[in-house]
Amino acid sequence: MYVPPIVSNIEVKWDHEFHRRMLEHLGASLRVLQFDKRGIGLSDRFESTPTLDERIGDVAAVMDAVGWQRAHVIGISEGADMAQLFATRFPERVDKLALLAPSGPFDDPARITELRAGRKSAHTVDVEAAKAAISSPLEGGGRGV
Repeated sequence: MYVPPIVSNIEVKWDHEFHRRMLEHLGASLRVLQFDKRGIGLSDRFESTPTLDERIGDVAAVMDAVGWQRAHVIGISEGADMAQLFATRFPERVDKLALLAPSGPFDDPARITELRAGRKSAHTVDVEAAKAAISSPLEGGGRGV
């Protein structure tokens, strides 16, 4: 499951060298699922900015739509922040978590260790604190970051 960065368009992604090479590399040995987030790329526009909970729910909904109960999850930039929160909310749905250029507070190795601990023992991660730490930049569309 590939959670894209904030600026993403599934149709033009193949024209971007980095993304094309990454997807070709992953696709050589894995089935890769990607999507355009609400209001971005080819997805429908929205009346009001979706909440972080709705956006995390969209990751689960995309997995549900193709029948995936569990997946390796890779997130890039703002998508890495979403992937991390998805993993804390739905640890049973994440087999492995890969992050590339996380933009939020979880780019600190100590925070990654907390998430890993939460993966094994969900009560060790304060999900509300994690949500509060990254919700402002995500819900604000990157303004003020």
